[in-house]
This record gives sequence, structure tokens and C-alpha cells, in this order.
Amino acid sequence: MVFKYMSAGMLGLAVCSCSPVIQPSLNSSDPQARINAVIEAAERQDEAAVPHLVDLLDDDDAAVRLFAVLALEKITGTRRGYDYAAPAWERGAAVQRWREWLRETAGPEGAEDWATQTGEAAARGGG
Repeated sequence: MVFKYMSAGMLGLAVCSCSPVIQPSLNSSDPQARINAVIEAAERQDEAAVPHLVDLLDDDDAAVRLFAVLALEKITGTRRGYDYAAPAWERGAAVQRWREWLRETAGPEGAEDWATQTGEAAARGGG
């Protein structure tokens, strides 16, 4: 429910803004582009985006982390104890829980694919 209002608010800001439209991308160096992509993934309940959303829990930008955990909650029904504003060490433990869940859910082949994707977070300033 909260996400519904947040995405509507973000849409309103985008429509009223005179700045150029920011293309959504989970891998963008621009935090707003990552947020826009997270919102789209949540609205579509895109399970394929879950590994990327888990990576974004390590993002340097607190707003990206907030939207990522809200999207994960909407798609999976849980936050797994993650708090976007917690200290880095505490967030790290929660991210590990998410990654363990991904490995358990995906099986060995899926875990390998997702393990290679986790390097993307470091490339965009997270992790």
C-alpha cells in the first residue's frame, strides 16, 4: 500500500518536472534511474528483478535502498529483517540473508547466475 502512494508521488514529480526524463535502469550510475527501475519492477511484480533488487540493498544511496526493500516486500511478501537506514554492518547481515534465500530458492544453477550479478552493485557504487 505504501509503495502504491510512493510510486504515484514519484510519477507526479516526474510529470511536473521540467528536467529531462530519466530512463529507468537497475544498472545506472544515476540513483534516480535506479529508483525508477525499481518502481517499475515492483509495479510489474517482476520476480526476475529480485536478484538485482537484492544487490540494490547494498547501494550507497539510501533512497535506492528504501525503494529496493519496498519492491522486494511487494514481490516476495517480506523484508527479511532489512532496514535501509540501519548501520552498514546490520544491513550487510540482512543482505546476506536475502542472498542465502536466493541461493536456496534458485538452486545451484540460479545461485551461480545471481552470484555473478552481485558484482554489478560494486560497479555502480554500492556493495
